[in-house]
Amino acid sequence: MKRILLPVRLTHLPACIVSLFFPVLFLLSMGLNAQEKPVNGAGMKKPGTTAPPIRFYDNGKVGYKDSNGKVLIPAIYQAGTDFSDGLALVVDRGLRGFVNAKGDVVIPFSYTDASVFREGLARVKKGNKNGFINKSNQVVIDFAYEFADNFYEGLARVSMQGLWGYIDASGKAKIPFQYSHAQNFSEGLAAVMKDGLWGYVNHKGELVIPFEYKDAQEFKNGEAIVSRNAESFFINKEGVFLRKLVIKDSPFNKKKQ
Repeated sequence: MKRILLPVRLTHLPACIVSLFFPVLFLLSMGLNAQEKPVNGAGMKKPGTTAPPIRFYDNGKVGYKDSNGKVLIPAIYQAGTDFSDGLALVVDRGLRGFVNAKGDVVIPFSYTDASVFREGLARVKKGNKNGFINKSNQVVIDFAYEFADNFYEGLARVSMQGLWGYIDASGKAKIPFQYSHAQNFSEGLAAVMKDGLWGYVNHKGELVIPFEYKDAQEFKNGEAIVSRNAESFFINKEGVFLRKLVIKDSPFNKKKQ
């Protein structure tokens, strides 16, 4: 099987986080065979709706079944993701396309790399540039970015000429390209890096928490884990220290098994 490019790029994650998640990312890079984290409730049945097809494997190929085990889409693809926003990203002969729950190829296999649909758009790659398409395969945001990620809270992190910034769904730069690294928005804030240190900005690009951390994670339930002076601890959205994180449980200090 040919190696498949990933939406997640190891070179743009802190080394400590890469070491933690490397085993899963490695499996993904060899064919998206590791279970992907659901996006926007992907793979989950919402009240009053039909459950999305469930991914399965047969002889190294990916297909989809319904909740009763009936095969809806035969196992004919090299790799595939869970359904997200009504479509699944699948791989055929090294190229990426999208299928609906009936198995219809609604977006042809024409992209060398891609991410699942999120907030109505999907990142896709042609040549060495990334852009975004809608579910009709119309290019909504031109192929202009060296790296790009999915949309979170209406903004997507992208990079040009080695610097990261954020764009909205129209492709307009909402936060200028000025960071050496950047993470996705979560609970209104995103971790960004300058001069080797991480801080947090809001949707307006305003620096809310200063650049003072060696590592930083996204906010969950109003808290984020950060690292400074070889210690990991929780902070709130004002950057106020909450409590220490036990070293053996810290994602910044775990060693690869």
